[in-house]
Amino acid sequence: MTKINILKDNLELRLNVLPKKCAGVLRGLRSLKHIDDYSLASILDAGDLSKDKSRLSAFATSFLFLRSQSVPVSDVISMSKSQNRRVNLWWSPCRWQEQHERLSRFETLDRLSKENVSYDLAYFEDKLPKRIPGYLIRSSKRLGMEGFRQRHCVASWHTRLLSRNTAICTLFVDRQRWTVELIKRESEDHPLMIGQIKARFNKSPCSRVRSEIYNLLNIEEVYTSSVSCMRQYSTRTWKENLLRLIPVFERLEMSTIEVNFFGGGDSGSIDSIAMEDDHRRELVNVVEYSRSWENGTWQGEICETEKSLYDAVEDLVYDYLEETGVDWFNNDGGRGEFTIDVENRCLEASIDCYYTESTTEHYQELNFEQLVET
Repeated sequence: MTKINILKDNLELRLNVLPKKCAGVLRGLRSLKHIDDYSLASILDAGDLSKDKSRLSAFATSFLFLRSQSVPVSDVISMSKSQNRRVNLWWSPCRWQEQHERLSRFETLDRLSKENVSYDLAYFEDKLPKRIPGYLIRSSKRLGMEGFRQRHCVASWHTRLLSRNTAICTLFVDRQRWTVELIKRESEDHPLMIGQIKARFNKSPCSRVRSEIYNLLNIEEVYTSSVSCMRQYSTRTWKENLLRLIPVFERLEMSTIEVNFFGGGDSGSIDSIAMEDDHRRELVNVVEYSRSWENGTWQGEICETEKSLYDAVEDLVYDYLEETGVDWFNNDGGRGEFTIDVENRCLEASIDCYYTESTTEHYQELNFEQLVET
């Protein structure tokens, strides 16, 4: 029996266990050749992964639309199946794309863990102390294993490790494993700087642990001042931009702007912004922080730029969420709402993180006048 015949027989068996009405719609689409057998298999897999088979006939329409928009929905379903991950049939096109990128990273980590590419770490070995409570990652296999163990993505570091300008070090501090990014500097006095420091699930260190890591590696913490400065400016831009947008909201007679966001796994995104189409395209002047790598260090500046009102609000909310420090996108994830009440001149933000149950981790009400004071 050929693979095609096996696939067809298997599809019939899977269709037979669906609700009669749902199976009838899928069989009709198949007989009209609107979906082929491989697409039907993907749709059925999505039902298995979502635990929501009763609405597969409606999802079939979404599946065809997403594919017509070049959204890699089939790839997401296939990778989710191979990685034993759940899907949500009602994700937006943006969320399907984000899932594709996230699952692709995990597949890259799996590939790296199976390869045996060695990294040239001579420069870093010469600059680091002879004994540290940890080790340098010397191969792509070890890099992939680090990503799986820590549940964060280090795949993007692979190319930089091959360039010999970056190294990854695993350190053990306070009985916890930390993944540390080391960056080569063009300075004889200060040859190394630290980029990112991450624990399991992308957890960042407290100031005490961070200082201890610098001491263990004999790197002066002062040489990350540009990174600290970048975060300081970045987290202040939302206030400046909100003050700039208030007159625009008032001119357009927008009394309330509601933004919803949700996340899970290791990613999250804004799901919706309640705004009329004409208002979305309104051009506004805002500020943003940009940075570049020059002369062995990060250089940054705040500059003005023109964006659509929709993009400006989206960036404002992301900046605000970064400042809160609440992890609403890792592990079980979370959701939240950000509301700008123009009429009463205040904003309200609520972030719920999912554990066994939902708990509100952040809540704030802020009058616009307070933006000037802070």
